[in-house]
Amino acid sequence: MSGDPTVIVHFKDVERSEELQEVLEKRCLHLAEEFTETDRFEISIEPDRNKITAHARVTGKSTSIAAHATAKEERQAAEAALDRLERELRNRHDKRIFTPRREAKRSKASRRT
Repeated sequence: MSGDPTVIVHFKDVERSEELQEVLEKRCLHLAEEFTETDRFEISIEPDRNKITAHARVTGKSTSIAAHATAKEERQAAEAALDRLERELRNRHDKRIFTPRREAKRSKASRRT
């Protein structure tokens, strides 16, 4: 990774919380350490009827993933959206790593028979 990723937090029609912004930035930086192909995280928090909706998006080298979640509070919604992003990042990372290994193992086994 060439440096820290860009982390952008939008508060739309919701009171801006510096504490929440710091928590989300730290979480995104932690994810970026684990998934080095990421270089930009964007999180939008906005009211939706009587709940809060959070939309999260991560982009980077061969990566573009979006997720959203709804909860009663801003932090809960944002954390849930980031949890979903993390699961998807992990799934894609595992596929990228383990699929070629499985294929190599199968082809090696088929050559033996």
